[in-house]
Order: sequence, then C-alpha cells, then structure tokens
Amino acid sequence: MRYLTDPIKNTIKNGMEFFLYSFLFGIIVHSQALFFNTDATDSIRAYGSTQAQEGSGRFIGHILDVVFENLGFYQPFRYINVLLYLVFAAAAAAVVVLIFECKEKMVGIFISFIIMSSAVNSGILAFFYVAHMYGLAFFLSVFSAYLLLKKQAVILPVLLLAFSVGIYQAFFPTVILLVFLYQFLQLIEADTKSWIFETLRCIVVVLGALGIYILLNKIYLNVNGLSMSGYMSMGENVLPSYQFSKIAGLFLKSYQFFFGLPFTDQYFLSDNLVIRVCIGFFICLTIAELIYLLIYAKDRIKRLLLLAMVILLPCFINLPMFMQESVGERMSLNWYFVFIVPLLFYGKIKNTIKKRAMIGKYVQRISLHMLLAFFSSGVIAYGVYRNVNIYTSYIKVHEVAENVVNNIEYRIADCEGFDLESEIVFIGSLDIQSINRYFFNVEYETFLDKVFNRDHSSIFRRYATHEYHIITPDDERISKFSVDEFNGLNPEEISRYDYFCLTNVHSGFPTIHSGNSTIINMPAYPSQGCVQKIGDIIVCKLGD
Repeated sequence: MRYLTDPIKNTIKNGMEFFLYSFLFGIIVHSQALFFNTDATDSIRAYGSTQAQEGSGRFIGHILDVVFENLGFYQPFRYINVLLYLVFAAAAAAVVVLIFECKEKMVGIFISFIIMSSAVNSGILAFFYVAHMYGLAFFLSVFSAYLLLKKQAVILPVLLLAFSVGIYQAFFPTVILLVFLYQFLQLIEADTKSWIFETLRCIVVVLGALGIYILLNKIYLNVNGLSMSGYMSMGENVLPSYQFSKIAGLFLKSYQFFFGLPFTDQYFLSDNLVIRVCIGFFICLTIAELIYLLIYAKDRIKRLLLLAMVILLPCFINLPMFMQESVGERMSLNWYFVFIVPLLFYGKIKNTIKKRAMIGKYVQRISLHMLLAFFSSGVIAYGVYRNVNIYTSYIKVHEVAENVVNNIEYRIADCEGFDLESEIVFIGSLDIQSINRYFFNVEYETFLDKVFNRDHSSIFRRYATHEYHIITPDDERISKFSVDEFNGLNPEEISRYDYFCLTNVHSGFPTIHSGNSTIINMPAYPSQGCVQKIGDIIVCKLGD
C-alpha cells in the first residue's frame, strides 16, 4: 500500500509547492488587474448565442453569472474572477511542471514563473468579467494532458479536453504542444515501437476530444437554429480549412516567426532589446540541445523520428497561427514556450551526459545554472514589465475614450437645435491614429478602436454625462446590405440612402454610412463642423 500511496503523496506535495509559488508570484505580477477600470467583456457570457449554448462549456459561465447577479454580487464578482483566474493559471503551471517531472527545483520554478508572467495572462485578465472561464479552460486543458500522458487515461482526458475547448478553443494548441514535447522527450530513451503506439494513442484521444466538441456544437446549433458562420470566420465547419499551398506557406511563416524574433521589434514578445537578447540565447540553447540529442540517438529510426520532430518544433509552437492566421493575442498564445522548451530539454540532457571528473562536472553545472538563471530572470523581469505596461495601456485607452466622448458631447450640446430628446446618429468609425497620434503603446490602438467603435451607444452610456437617444444599426431607418448587394449598387442608387450599413463584415456592430451628399461633405471628427443637425437628426461624423 505504501508503494502505491507514496508516489501520489509526493505528486500532490510537489504540485502544491509549485502551485503556491506560481499563485503568489501571479498575485504580485497581476495585482493591477484587481483594481484597474475597464468595461471589456466578451461573448463568452452571451448565453443563447453560438458561443454559449447548452452544449458549450461556457454555459457554466452563464449559470455563475445568474447566481451571482441574483445574490446582488455582480460587480464585485470581477475581483473574484481575477483571483479565480490566477488560481487556475497557477494550478495549470504546476501541472506543466509535474508533466515533465522537473527534478531541478530551480527549473520548475522558472517554468512556472514564465507561464505566470506571460503577457497572455494580462491579455485575458483585461476581460475580468469572464477571466475565470478562460482560467478554467486553461487548467482543464493542461490537466487533461497530464491524465493522458502521466496516467495513460483515455475517457476522462477526452471529456475534459472537449469541455475545455467548449469554453475557449485557443488553448487546444497548447495541449497539442504539451503532448508533442512530452513525446519528444520520451523518444530519447523509450523503445521505438512502444513510443509509436503511445503517440498514436495520444493522437486518438486529442482528435476524439475535438470530434466530440464539433459534434456537440453541430447538434445544439441545429436544435437551437443557430449558426457557427461568422464566429472567428470559421464558417459552418467550425475549423478552418486550407489548401496544401496555404499550409506550406504557414509552415514557412512559423519558421520565420521563430527565428526572426531576436531580430525584430514588430511583435509584442520582442519589442525590447533586452528580451530579444534573451530570446536569442534561448533559441541558440534550443538548437544546441537539439543537435546534441540527434547525435546522442544511436538508433537510426529514432534519429529520423527525432529529426522530424526537430523540424516540426517551430510549427507546433506557432500552432495557433494555423487556426487563426493573424499576429494577435490568440496566435501568440504559445510563444512563451520559446523559453520553456530549452529548460525542459536541459533536464533530459543532464541525464544522458556520461560521468566526468568531479571538478569539471560541477564547474559545467554551475556555469550552465548561472546562465539559465540569468537569462530566465531577464525573461521573467520583462514579463512583469510587459504586464504592467499592458494594464497601464488599458487604463490609458479608457481615459482617451472618455475624453473623446466628453468632447463630442460638448459639440453635440452646442449644435443648434439640439435638446435631450433629439436623436443622434454616428457616421463612420473614429480614426484612432488621428485622435491619439502619440499613444505610447501602438499595439493597443487596436484595443482603443474596439472600445470606441464596437458600439457607439455603449461607450456613450458609459462615459457621457446625459443619456442620449442614439440610433443604432438595428434601427429600421438604417438600410442594410450584404457586401455583394452593396457592390451591385451604382453611385446614384447609394445616394438615395441617408443611412445604411453593411452586414456580416465583422463580429462587432456594423458601421453606419451615408449616401447623403451633405453628410459626405461634412468634416470628420475632430474638425469643426463634424456635428450638424440634418433634418430632425443630429449627425456626428466620426470618419469617412
């Protein structure tokens, strides 16, 4: 009995130790998330939509919303959400350490700290009303990988992973990457035939979870008369489909991103010289480790398998790109593994090095430990800075949005013939760059655009002094066209429509346009004359 319980006790003890390290560090790094002010939300709460029907894991988020709202606890719930997310993320970080059995405590702590300091966390915590669900999805994904890889379970990992994907699909590539890295390390010393069988079992489980997720979605979408088309541009097939040439292009692009990070400041992961140096070190270390592992492998078949996995490694790190081909928050979800991969390989390589003279052995270990500690500390320090920068940027975004709303409100009040019963229509979208030309974080111009332009009535309800009658795209006076229908109109026909919008262009509210020559000739905000009364409606022209 002791033989059975001791490993379990040790696993729980080690897991709790790394969980506490991760959670306490996460509290320090993300303390701003408990206090900063943003109304960022997400359709994860939109029960009844294509993303939150009963067949989705997001249904639990809806139930929690209802319970806490009925308890009169809705607004404070956002602070609890942040803590819940950090609990789930810390638990996921601890499970990652357990999956790879990091015998070096220092390596395990660095891995968990890198996960907790990743900017992925602050990007999620900005949506604090739903952060707990993202955290749950992250933990369930990683825990399903643990059960699959360490406990050789099948049914439970399938169910947990399918449930996790139902909440948030973006962590699915993380599970695939964890399985890939684990099997990579196992191949070094495992029997080739048994390794192939185990790899096939993992593939079946992962694909099974994906299949259950797609099947449940199809069933409930059909029952509720809903459609997946339009959600993340996936269309009815839920997952994107690519031609061979497209896949080959993404394959090359993943290499370009992986090896180009030390030389470019284009992406948020490498927008600072310090972090680019750290990235360069870890990439060089990874290459050196991979070369060593290829040389160490004596079996020809095993060496070919290792070589194939070496070639595929950048693709698996950039796997989210194959699901959403744009450089953004989802595509970069696995980029922190650029630092974790060499730490994982380091522990495995140590076990393969033959015994050497005692002095040389310890000198070598101390030197490598110092280099790993130095550059890992640099990565973690940059992660902390980056998160603070992101939170500060979100606050700045809302300050800018509030100032613009107040300024437009003054212009509306000064418009001749305006009173609080007047209807207001916003034409076009706010040109963020012209409004905030010197915004200190260019990356979050996109967020400012979403905050202000996603729904003008919502941003005015939040920041305006008075309540206004704002005409939305749902109004029957707004003519609606598909892109194909609009392309079929000639200029004379367009000029007949005072207000119109194009549907299904993006997931947010459609932008209202005008064919009226008077409105077309109006200057756009912030120029004088951007607010005028035309007929009975106050027109505020934000952009062309």
